[in-house]
Amino acid sequence: MLERSRVGPGEPLSNAMAGRPQGGAAGRVFLLIQSAVGLEVDAGTHRATSSGAVVPQWLDDIDIRGMQIDGERIDVRIRRGGRGSAIEVLGRSGDVEILVGK
Repeated sequence: MLERSRVGPGEPLSNAMAGRPQGGAAGRVFLLIQSAVGLEVDAGTHRATSSGAVVPQWLDDIDIRGMQIDGERIDVRIRRGGRGSAIEVLGRSGDVEILVGK
């Protein structure tokens, strides 16, 4: 049987799982960014393809640093513009590349 206890205002609730995000929760931020900027990663070809990257109006740009594709790294900046978004490669290791499609 579960025991219920009352917690006063401003007191933290005791929970054995607090501070331990579930595995799916840890990856959701990356799925959110992936869907927002339209990135699809293909590790076999060392490529990331962007189709229709959209940066919200309240944000000028998004920097993604240290994105790894099959052990190689790439740093990119996705910048909002008047006619859509632009992707700039800031740095890379190996032959990983970003392809921009429509």
